[in-house]
Amino acid sequence: MRRAVGEAHTVVIAESNNTRHVEAEAIAYSWGDPSDSRLGGADPRRHHSPQQAAALSHALKRLRLTVASTAPQHGHSIIVCGAAHTILLTTTGHLLAWGCGKYGQLGYGNLWDREEPVVVPSLRSIVVFSAGDRHTVAVQHSARPNMGSSNLDISVQTAYAWGFNSCGELGLGATFTPYCAETSPQAILTFVCSQLLSAS
Repeated sequence: MRRAVGEAHTVVIAESNNTRHVEAEAIAYSWGDPSDSRLGGADPRRHHSPQQAAALSHALKRLRLTVASTAPQHGHSIIVCGAAHTILLTTTGHLLAWGCGKYGQLGYGNLWDREEPVVVPSLRSIVVFSAGDRHTVAVQHSARPNMGSSNLDISVQTAYAWGFNSCGELGLGATFTPYCAETSPQAILTFVCSQLLSAS
């Protein structure tokens, strides 16, 4: 079971052991403040008690995605909450986002709130991610062949940020965007590492 806590909402991911499926199905439960679509399709009239967030199940089936069972890096989670939004990792390394989007923190290119999770476009192979109150940061991993040596593996990790940027929290060097918001992931840092594969 995985859980994340926002400013006034909670989301828990549990696995359903359904014998008809080879893989366990992830089910989300949410409760708390129902505003801004942050409960992911749970009945806002019953927001004081845990209830299934049906919108996540619908989105996973529609997009043919499954929830990651563990995070790629030890000590990190597969789900995080900002003040009023939630970000979830899939087995393919994509991120799903739902809840408040008025500051661009969902990363799908718009400022609308989303009850049904949307895929954060252009990102895959995410290894770690986090949510601030009104912004989100994620690190994407990719491997590149090293043309100069067959014994070296080149690993590239790029940090992306999106959402509210009134205090420069995205690390973009300026707050030039309208309403101080970036609605899609912006690359902020790139780390290149090489690793010796075998001794010659």
